[in-house]
Order: sequence, then structure tokens, then C-alpha cells
Amino acid sequence: MDGDLAANVARTKGVIDEAARAGCDFLCLPEQYLSGYGKPEYAKAAAVILDDPHLLELAGYAAEKGVVTLAGIVERRGDGYADTQVVLDGGQVAGHYTKTMLVSGDRAIMDDCDDELPVFEARGVRFGIMICQDSSFPEIAATLAWKGAKTVFSPHYDSIRRDEMDAHRILVRNNHIGIAAHYGLVVARANVVGYLAEGNRFGYGDSAVFGPGGRRVRVQQGCAPNGSLALGEGGLAD
Repeated sequence: MDGDLAANVARTKGVIDEAARAGCDFLCLPEQYLSGYGKPEYAKAAAVILDDPHLLELAGYAAEKGVVTLAGIVERRGDGYADTQVVLDGGQVAGHYTKTMLVSGDRAIMDDCDDELPVFEARGVRFGIMICQDSSFPEIAATLAWKGAKTVFSPHYDSIRRDEMDAHRILVRNNHIGIAAHYGLVVARANVVGYLAEGNRFGYGDSAVFGPGGRRVRVQQGCAPNGSLALGEGGLAD
């Protein structure tokens, strides 16, 4: 629910449960999943700092279920905000990545970003994160690969007009295929499913995984609700 952090944390626990039952090791939630995207009132109502009790509660729950969870938040930084994806592992906020390439809608809310491009490791997987628009810039993927990432998670929040949806889908898909093929990475995209009556916009939910050769690969366990992507051991197949 947009702007309702407590409700979204409760919903996320349900998604973690589903991922755990399916034997998944990783769960990647879409961009700003815990806040709702696109309006300043959502950001202000649901923004959190990295040691917020809600995040720590969720991290503990994910650890109990054995699922490394990547959750999108609006991060509060002093009087400002940032678009951040936290890595919940081992019962804590084990790391975070902040969106680097902001779109115009982001800039209406976000006034802080990072250029550190960190790489993380969990369950023997070395991975990076690029949020939505970041995946349009190969320099970001190149840096993550140079730092040793073998997998890149790419959480999105797409809200696209009907007449622009297909062109946008093809563009983003080709970005991910190119990154996977050129840098030899697994690229895992998580996107939202939904409809916004204001502006007649759609979140078209094209969560997908592309292998190092650039081919789309099958996610054996499928996708969790609302576009969240859940991956398990042996879950990728040609």
C-alpha cells in the first residue's frame, strides 16, 4: 500500500514465506517496494533510516526463513531522501545500494544519491544492484563486473502509458540482454504489476532473468507476487 510502511512490511513477510516454501535463496523486491513510488507524500510517510526497527524486524524474519531479501525503500538522510535497495541477510541490514541515475520523477523527491556501486556476497553469490534507470548506463554494470559481481539484481518500478509500454519494454529488455552478454553476468530484473488510473499508466510486470550469454533463462520456481523475483538453488535453467 502506497505510503503505508507497516502494511508493506507485513505483505513482504508473506512474500518471503512464499519464497521460502519454494526453496528460494534470494528474493528481490521492486524499487521502493516498502514505500510506494512516485509521490512526495509516499516518500515522506514511509521513508526510513537504515537501522529503522521495521527494517530490522524484516531482516530478522528473512533470516528465520533463510531467504536473502533485497527490499526497495525510500531512505531518509537527514532532511533529504534517497532511492535505496537494502540487502537483508543474517538478521541485519547487511548492505545497501542507492540509485545513481535519477529520472525526473525521482528528482522531485530524491536529493541524494551515491556513486560507490558496492558489490555484496551472500550464499556464495557475489552480486551487485542497479535500480531501474541505472540499467540504461553500461558504465554501472561494467564497474560491478570489474569489482567481481557475477549476478546483478535490477529492481524497477515502471508506470508507463499504454502507447509507450511496448517500446519501453523492448528497450529495457535489450539493455539487460546487452549487459548480460557483454559482461558475462546473470541479470535478474524485478518489476511491478499494477495499474494507475491517473495518467492511464501500467506496471507491466516483466520480471525476467538473462544468463551470461544474453539468453533469457527459465526461473524454475517462478516469480513471487507483485513482480518480486525469487531465485533458488538450481533455479535457473536454459
